[in-house]
Amino acid sequence: MLSLGLSTDRLFDRFYYDVPSFVDGTTKFLSMCCRRIPPGSKVLEIGPGPDNATSKFLASFGPTAGVDVSEELFGNPWLSQAYVYDGRRLPFADASFGAHERSSPTFRTALASFALGS
Repeated sequence: MLSLGLSTDRLFDRFYYDVPSFVDGTTKFLSMCCRRIPPGSKVLEIGPGPDNATSKFLASFGPTAGVDVSEELFGNPWLSQAYVYDGRRLPFADASFGAHERSSPTFRTALASFALGS
């Protein structure tokens, strides 16, 4: 294994944060949403959990529905609709949303997995 003798933090500083053109994934995601989601759009968030900054942000565009495998999503104040996924079908007609966002239900690392609906 190759080692540069630097900690992970130092490597990130050297190759990412110290580079003037570096933009983190969250900033890119937020910027993309602002450019591509028209105000008033219906938004679907998959895996919103009980509360998070992504839900709050997405709700700023319009009514936001959430689908999760846990009933904890019923505690998410940013969702206008909340559904527990039954493992078979999502409870929406095709093309019901102008945008959707999918994050890992166990760790919110998939911000860049945003995709516009059809």
